[in-house]
Amino acid sequence: MDHIYNFETDRLLFLPLSWKDLEMIREWRNQNHIRINFIDQNIIETEQQNKWFGNYLKNENDIMFVAFEKKQHIPIGSAGLYRINRIYKTAEFGRLMIGSKQFSGNGYGTEIVKGICNFAGEELGLTTIYLQVLDGNENAKHIYQKIGFKVTGINVESGLDLIQMELSFKVP
Repeated sequence: MDHIYNFETDRLLFLPLSWKDLEMIREWRNQNHIRINFIDQNIIETEQQNKWFGNYLKNENDIMFVAFEKKQHIPIGSAGLYRINRIYKTAEFGRLMIGSKQFSGNGYGTEIVKGICNFAGEELGLTTIYLQVLDGNENAKHIYQKIGFKVTGINVESGLDLIQMELSFKVP
C-alpha cells in the first residue's frame, strides 16, 4: 500500500509510520504502562519490529500513523487502521499509544482517535470502525465511548477479556 496519507487536527499532524520512527515506536510499546494494555504483552525486540514493519509495508489493508504535536513537531503518539475492507467499508482501529507520560491526560488520545476515525470516513469512505480493548483499560474505553463507539460484545482471547466496540458513520 502507498503509506503516504497525512492529515492534521487542531493540535496534531499525522504522518505515516516510517523506518525512522520504528525504534521510537518499539520503545513506547515496551513501556510497562503501555505494554500491559496489549493482547500480546511481550517485550518487542528490534529484529521482530523490523520484520513486522517490512510486512506492514506490503500490506494493502493497514495504515499506521505517528501523531506529532504541531507547534514543536514532537512525536507524541501513534495508532492505526487495520484490516481495511473497501468493499464493506470497514476497518479495525488499534495500537493507540501516547508515547510519553508528559503528554498523557491532555486530550491527545481522544484527538488521535477522533482524527483517525474522521480520516477513515472522510478520506477512505469507510462507514464502520471496530476495535477490541482490554476490559481493564478504563482510559481507552472512556476515550472510545466519548468519541461514540458502542459496546457490541465481549470476546476472550489468550485468557483476556476483550470488549468489542464499534463506531458507525452516517452515510450521506
